[in-house]
Amino acid sequence: MADFLPDYEMEDQIQSNWLNLDKNGTYRFRMMGIMGDEHLFIDGWEAWEEVVNIDGDVKRIPHRRKYVRGEKAPKELTELDRGGNPKYFWMFVVIHEGVPKILEIRQKTIRGAILEYSRDEDYGDPRGYDITITRSGHMKDTKYLVTPKPPSPATQEMLDAVADAKIDLQAIWEGGQPFGALEGAVNDQENMARLNKDDLPADPNAVLTRIMNKQNQ
Repeated sequence: MADFLPDYEMEDQIQSNWLNLDKNGTYRFRMMGIMGDEHLFIDGWEAWEEVVNIDGDVKRIPHRRKYVRGEKAPKELTELDRGGNPKYFWMFVVIHEGVPKILEIRQKTIRGAILEYSRDEDYGDPRGYDITITRSGHMKDTKYLVTPKPPSPATQEMLDAVADAKIDLQAIWEGGQPFGALEGAVNDQENMARLNKDDLPADPNAVLTRIMNKQNQ
């Protein structure tokens, strides 16, 4: 039988800068930033606005604002959000399959699990070990299983990859592109060295504990 059309599949040639947990499966990554790493970790409120374009198609647009201690989500976000309920989120840089990416966590169950492991003396600072998130189920039955891997220092390749990407998550607040936003950054060795488990602070869990306490206020 003659072949009239190609039947082979081609993978996408452009990789996303975001690690999306939108399909069932297991995702393994290394956190490269926690609260205090202002370029590699942010937290705040997120609202999704639905806008109808000239073709009648509905487009969802995210609006984000910084978290302010002791304050609820800004009224403007509540009014913009399609459900009137802005979500608190963490956003941080990770290494996924050897590549720097941005991961946003809105699910309280995932944040809580990461926090619990950070409090465990066998694990501590989440930059010191890989984490896997396994997604299963569908819609309201979706579940996430968070599992830490044995602790190990961040490799030099990880540190170099993040430094070379010049990521600045502060650009998110202005609707900008974080990758390459850290203009003039050549090699932030002082900051990146903190990722090495040998150089972790005396109480690395305190910063994540303060983050989790925010959503309970």
